[in-house]
Amino acid sequence: MVFLKDKIFTHRVSRPRAAIEVTNNQIYTLLIKQLSDSDTVVLEVTMDNVKIVLAGMYLDINQHLGDNLLKIDAIIQHARGEGIILPMDSNSKSTIWHDKQTNARGQNSSRIPNQQSITH
Repeated sequence: MVFLKDKIFTHRVSRPRAAIEVTNNQIYTLLIKQLSDSDTVVLEVTMDNVKIVLAGMYLDINQHLGDNLLKIDAIIQHARGEGIILPMDSNSKSTIWHDKQTNARGQNSSRIPNQQSITH
C-alpha cells in the first residue's frame, strides 16, 4: 500500500466532477481506485490508528438513481466494520436536508441510510 499526504484526489479524466482534498499532513490516505470514477472518489483515511472510508460523490441528474445506489452499496460494503462519511451532491430535494420540498429523487435518496442500516 502507498499512503499519500497533502493531496487532491480525483479520477484521472479530463473533467472529473468529484474530488476530495486532504490538507492535514497527520492524515494518511489511500485512494480506492476500484470504487472511484469521474463522479466518485473513495478514500481510506487513517489518523491515530483510526480508519474510516470517505467517499465524495456527484449524482448526475440525467443518470438513473438506481445505478448510483449500486455504487453507494459497493462503497458501504467496502467500509463494513469501519466508519464511513459519504457526502454527495445528489441533485435531489428533500425536507430532510431542509429543502422546502421533496421530489421523487429526494424520496429515493433519503431512503439510502435506512436501506443500509446507517444514519444521516
